[in-house]
Amino acid sequence: MYRYLSTPPRPEDVANFLYNPELEEPSLNGHQQSRVLLAVSRNCALFPDMIKAIMSQKENPERT
Repeated sequence: MYRYLSTPPRPEDVANFLYNPELEEPSLNGHQQSRVLLAVSRNCALFPDMIKAIMSQKENPERT
């Protein structure tokens, strides 16, 4: 996940995972649409890990 984001995950990153890229873009050709679908499936796999990482960052200061 860090390799994909290039930074530690932040709460602001959640919106990018939820709203980008848009699949309704009419100008996508077949190859572009397959790349978008691949990115969406990768994002779906990374999303739970990103939420866990964000929540653990929040919980660490609360524990000390």
